[in-house]
Amino acid sequence: MAFDWTENKGREDAPRLDVGKDHQVEITKVIYGNKSGPFKSNAGDPRIMLIMADADGSGCATMLTLSHKAGWVIKSILEAAGANLVKMKEKGIEPQDFADEEFGNTQLVGRKLSIRIKGYVSAGGNLAEIVAIPPRPADEPQLPPGEDIPF
Repeated sequence: MAFDWTENKGREDAPRLDVGKDHQVEITKVIYGNKSGPFKSNAGDPRIMLIMADADGSGCATMLTLSHKAGWVIKSILEAAGANLVKMKEKGIEPQDFADEEFGNTQLVGRKLSIRIKGYVSAGGNLAEIVAIPPRPADEPQLPPGEDIPF
């Protein structure tokens, strides 16, 4: 059977996480750029795209700007994933450090957290606006399988 170029299937058929609900997700991939080069904000700060999915395979993508001013966003995600923020401060980790592919992949991929989808934004409605939900005090930090993350 030949590919049907006229059929309107694809992006809208991919399972997306529901808006307005809480979801347990895992960061499955970090994307650092496209064929034009690394992602950058209008101010020139590095950006990354996080791809997250729940246990059923539904997912979302969200963009993060890695700067001091916007650092609260990645901080909230890391906090929700159980990262040791005190140790990160002691080691001098900066938001823009996550733009390094080796560091970013090691520290982000595999982390689990709870998020709420506020809505889907961008021209095609493909990027999720998320709120990371901090863990309850009894929750233990989540580490990627087989990783010993120092913070």
